[in-house]
Amino acid sequence: MRKVTGKTYGEQRLRVDDTTFDNCIFDKTTLVFGGGSMPIFKGGEFRGVGLDFEGPALETIKFLRLLVLMGGLDLVRAQFELSKRGVQ
Repeated sequence: MRKVTGKTYGEQRLRVDDTTFDNCIFDKTTLVFGGGSMPIFKGGEFRGVGLDFEGPALETIKFLRLLVLMGGLDLVRAQFELSKRGVQ
């Protein structure tokens, strides 16, 4: 995993997969997640940050959206609750 320390990011698209960000500042930065290893954020600041998804992560978002549209909101909510507790 790549490690970045104390960097300030401005208005740009930043791929965050497989990276540890230690005390970084994200100022109007779009964080892009593609489904690789989860990024780690230690300290730092988020100012006006956006999110975007690509590849497998985007397909997961589309799948969850489909479930919600088909009446499965409770199923999706339950999965997020399990995930917060670390249950697979």
